[in-house]
Amino acid sequence: MASVSHRSGSASGECPFQPPQASVSLSPTGCPVSPEAAEFDPFDAPYQLDPAEALRWFREQEPVFYSPKLDYWVVSRYEDVKAVFRDNVTFSPSIALEKLTPAPPEAMKILEGYGFAMRRTMVNEDEPDHMERRRLLMEAFLPENLVKHEAWVRELVRDYMDRFIDKGRADLVGEMFREIPMTVALRFLGVPNEDAKELRKFSVAHTLNTWGRPSPEQQLQIAEDVGQFWKTAQTILDRMCADPSGEGWMYDSIRMHNRHPDIVPESYLRSMMMAILVAAHETTAFATTNAFRTLLSNRESWNDICENPALIPSAIEECLRAAGSVVAWRRIATEDTLVGDKKIPKGGEAVNRAGVGQPRSETL
Repeated sequence: MASVSHRSGSASGECPFQPPQASVSLSPTGCPVSPEAAEFDPFDAPYQLDPAEALRWFREQEPVFYSPKLDYWVVSRYEDVKAVFRDNVTFSPSIALEKLTPAPPEAMKILEGYGFAMRRTMVNEDEPDHMERRRLLMEAFLPENLVKHEAWVRELVRDYMDRFIDKGRADLVGEMFREIPMTVALRFLGVPNEDAKELRKFSVAHTLNTWGRPSPEQQLQIAEDVGQFWKTAQTILDRMCADPSGEGWMYDSIRMHNRHPDIVPESYLRSMMMAILVAAHETTAFATTNAFRTLLSNRESWNDICENPALIPSAIEECLRAAGSVVAWRRIATEDTLVGDKKIPKGGEAVNRAGVGQPRSETL
């Protein structure tokens, strides 16, 4: 059993999560938790402002550690993270969409009133179900099919730019980066434009419900918004199912459901109708915002790109690497295993698989 070292700093600087006094917490394996790990909190300012920099000390000194505040094991090094993601049998994705903050009974009652029934989606299902569905539903995501959208996406971006170009200044997040990804996502899915306004209002609620740390009072309003989002998404899906001849990924999925209901069940359609809107909108909006912030903070690189647009594809790759929109993801160990030199205990039986409980310490 490997113990966690109690280092207080590194050559690159002090850990940004400094405890008021030495920690005596123990991990689920019985090993002592370092003071730095005990104080780690992704909701604190250092991680919110710059996740990669906030984790620098841990990558250098304690790359895999148990966080008592999260009740999660945190994996910080690229090679370890890649190893976890590549082994989706030992590290199941089944908890990827469980709530970080448990919901009070009042919030659960609100969701039940809306018939909220989020189940398995593309990101939180195990094999062999995941690959079976993926084979049937991924054609629209192939590069040769995505490129067909390029012309109208360019036209859409130009239209948004025309709205502020004469002003000489713009709030790019408010005037472009929040709106365009949702418009593109809805068209890709085949959702009519008249339904876009309602879905825009509620899309952020699902992210807060899953990944946020709202107070019990805030959770009541979030539950209302999530319930409205679910209800709106299901109404749209019902209309699409009544006439599945339209174009778009959701129509493709409905047709596959009609042909292969055992592989693409109705519960999957209903969960994906809500989940994919959030995934397509939030991740793209944040990735675009982070990319522009990164490039504008490095004016030399920005000027090089302006002078030579052929650099854009490489710049996008680098921005996704350095400042991507997804700063954390989750897996659960299905057996005792090692990540780096840390023993991660089996946690399958300990997780509340209803999707609403407190994540257990065996989660990543």
